[in-house]
Amino acid sequence: MMTENKIPAKLWSLEFDDLPEQIDAQTFPHGDYIRGKKIKKSKYEDQLEALQIELVKLQRWVRENNERVVMVFEGRDAAGKGGTIRRFQLNLNPRAARTVALSKPSDVEQGQWYFQRYIDHLPTLGEMVFY
Repeated sequence: MMTENKIPAKLWSLEFDDLPEQIDAQTFPHGDYIRGKKIKKSKYEDQLEALQIELVKLQRWVRENNERVVMVFEGRDAAGKGGTIRRFQLNLNPRAARTVALSKPSDVEQGQWYFQRYIDHLPTLGEMVFY
């Protein structure tokens, strides 16, 4: 006799105040969120430098392990996507990190699977691509 593996109907919902432990550990406490209050420029620059170092380490790991990384930034026009991507790529090796700017989906693309427009631009081994 085969037993059925039952999947719980609801593992988690955004409507609950309690987040799963793995997610909660990675979130900003309410008062630390960057929009909560302005941080000093020196603190911002220190944090930015530390994060840039981590990105360079990530890029090195991606290249050494022949992995691929895709980062998709979405938002309205003039929302800061381009500036954010430039900050991400500031210290990365441009031979292994590139940016693809996709225009508004055409009428044909709107009828296709959403991610189909990204397929021609997916990264090769050891590469990071920003959309």
